Amino acid sequence: MANRLRITIVGGILLSIVGSIGYIYSSRVIDELKDGIYLQTVRKLSSNFEKSIETKKKELAVATAIMAQSSSQNGDRVSLSLKKYSLFENIKFSYLPKRTAKPSKSIQSTIAFYKDRPYITITALAPVYNAKGKYISNLVARADFDAFAFHFDAKGYSVIAMVNKNKSRYFSNPFYFSNLIETINILPRKKMANLDRYVVDEKSGLLLSAFELKNIDSVGKVKIILAKNLRDIDLSSVDKEIEKIVLIAVLLFLLLMLLLYKVFITNYSKSVADYYEELLEDLAEKDLEIQRQADVIKFIAMNDPLTGLDNKVSLVNKLDNIISNAKINEYQVGIVFLDLDKFKKINDVYGHDIGDLLLRKVADRLKECIHKNDIVARISGDEFVVVETSMTDYSNANLIEKIIFIMKKPFYIKNKDIHITFSIGRSILGQDGNDVDSLLKNAETAMYISKDKGSNNYVTYDASMGKMSQKRVELDKNIRSALKNQELVPYYQPKINALTNEVVGLEALIRWRDAKKGIIYPGEFIPFCEESDLIIDIDRYMLIHSMRQLSMWHKEGVKTGKVSVNVSTKKLEKGDFVTELKQILLSENFDPAYLEVEILESQVMNNPKRSIEILKQVRELGVSIAIDDFGTGYSSLSYLKELPVDKIKIDRSFIIDLPYNKDAVSIVRTIIALAKNLHLEIIAEGVETKEQLDFLIEEGCVNIQGYYFSKPLSAMICKDFLLSKNDKR
Repeated sequence: MANRLRITIVGGILLSIVGSIGYIYSSRVIDELKDGIYLQTVRKLSSNFEKSIETKKKELAVATAIMAQSSSQNGDRVSLSLKKYSLFENIKFSYLPKRTAKPSKSIQSTIAFYKDRPYITITALAPVYNAKGKYISNLVARADFDAFAFHFDAKGYSVIAMVNKNKSRYFSNPFYFSNLIETINILPRKKMANLDRYVVDEKSGLLLSAFELKNIDSVGKVKIILAKNLRDIDLSSVDKEIEKIVLIAVLLFLLLMLLLYKVFITNYSKSVADYYEELLEDLAEKDLEIQRQADVIKFIAMNDPLTGLDNKVSLVNKLDNIISNAKINEYQVGIVFLDLDKFKKINDVYGHDIGDLLLRKVADRLKECIHKNDIVARISGDEFVVVETSMTDYSNANLIEKIIFIMKKPFYIKNKDIHITFSIGRSILGQDGNDVDSLLKNAETAMYISKDKGSNNYVTYDASMGKMSQKRVELDKNIRSALKNQELVPYYQPKINALTNEVVGLEALIRWRDAKKGIIYPGEFIPFCEESDLIIDIDRYMLIHSMRQLSMWHKEGVKTGKVSVNVSTKKLEKGDFVTELKQILLSENFDPAYLEVEILESQVMNNPKRSIEILKQVRELGVSIAIDDFGTGYSSLSYLKELPVDKIKIDRSFIIDLPYNKDAVSIVRTIIALAKNLHLEIIAEGVETKEQLDFLIEEGCVNIQGYYFSKPLSAMICKDFLLSKNDKR
């Protein structure tokens, strides 16, 4: 393809060069031919003009001589005869006084012109004798130049005399040749200078040349302009030459095209052969590349891209074959389901890059624990499955103990020692299931049971666990139904200023109003929701319903203060939380000044930098932020001073032992002092006794939440409570 393109380009260039050379050559040849014809024409013009002048001079001299010898009676008759039969009209005869004693022996004739005006004549001179033969005077005959010009024009030539006087142009008898005069007048100086040779004036269609005449005493010159119509010039020889050149050019072009075609065909044949060979090589390479890509796709489809272990699809396929062979050959298969504890916290604290490196190293250690025919697979983010293909009760337990032991050694990643633990469940073929789905499902169920027992434990599945798993499924289904049917309702616990007895705000707390069981408290379902993504939907649900309730109270003139709504870590870290919150505020037409978001301190410290970034955006919406369970999350003061919070809540675990527990007293005093130094509002939750209240007021914490003033109330009862407080004011 490239060769054909090169040949085409080179051929085009050659054709252009040959065409250009041919054009230049033919133009030069044609110009030279025309130049020769034009030179020949102007030479002929000059020659004819010069011959005509000489002939007419002689004719005029003869006529003058005849007239001089005629008697005066015959003078008029001779003059008329000369005018009639001579080519010169307007011949004027005159007698001059005798100038010399002896007349000139020869008859003289010349061309003369007058310097004072542009008038040219042809003149002849002859002596006159009387009847006795005595010389008495000279006879002068003058013929106007225009008569000769008309005669010359009849032969197909135009002629005009031009006299230069004081660098100006004067023309003899311009009346008859106005078109020619106009043409000469508009010619540039350079073209006028070339009149001595010739000038082609395309506009007027004339070939112009010049002929100089001298007067009788050779003083002064007159330029005779000779012109011939271009249409009257025979250029047939030029046309024949053009035809010849065109024929030669066509033949050369065809020859060159034939040559290029021959080169093209030869090269094309070679190119086709080369291309075919390259195509075969490319096809072979493509086949190899496709095979490599197919292997890569197959690997990606069947393997975990991070660790290189089998993925869930590969595990299911292999395990299905293993189960079939085990049933035929009657040997046991063990399924070990492992979940890395608190892996999310590792990602939050150290970052996802370290989390990924940790998973790779965990995979490497798991491969060290198994036998040749066993399988290790990663089936989700932090979940692994080990399949022991030929197990005994002893070997399976030994495998699990080996895994726990080898994983206790810390992982050294990027200058950090990271300790991990696993929650492990196992199932056995035949005993806990006879197919892939049941074995994996039951091993996972056992893993969840082991998670409740603490880290680095393992549990073997038994039938009773199936009921627990079923309960989790039922709970998930019922919570989703409760969200859909709006069975989840906010209860509101008032926040009181203990000095003024004024309501300064409310906290929205969720309750599940079940048709069969009645009120279900959050402790029975929120932990499960936090393990799954249900907590995200619940947080949105509480935000919307709390805003709607406050908007309704405000329209009724009920004073509420701010409403606090708890937001989970999953909700906070959801990429679109701030956008979603803004959208809810707009759709509910809710004043953000009446909304307070409560975040657990422990949740904030999982990823403080990210939390600070998100909370700043929340604050920009005009929403207040409170840190819940303060004192239990081990906050770093360096982060605490950067957190965009308005309020901290003293956790109820520190309030319970007030004012009798010294440690509790010290902690509460420190938290109150810290809040004052950071210019933050402070509130104590879980206040239930007069002693607790008095201590807090004395220490400077006057905003109180707890059963001492009120338990969480339904919307209807809370409204009455708020109205009663408003009335007392």
